[in-house]
Amino acid sequence: RTSISELCFFVEDIDREYRRLKEMGVEFLSEPQTFDSTKYGFGKSRAVYLRDPDGIVLELLQTV
Repeated sequence: RTSISELCFFVEDIDREYRRLKEMGVEFLSEPQTFDSTKYGFGKSRAVYLRDPDGIVLELLQTV
C-alpha cells in the first residue's frame, strides 16, 4: 500500500500564482513563505500549501 503526503509544482512566480488562485476561490493552508535550505543543499525557495478536492496537500514552489 502506498500513499502520498504532498505533491509539489514548481512555478516561476509564486506570488502571482497565489493571487490568481485566490481570485478563483482556492483556499490555502498558508501564505507564501520563504525557506532557507542551503544547509541541506537545496538553496532558498518560496512555498505555499493548499489541498486539492481529494484532500491531497499541494505545494507550489519557487526557487529564489
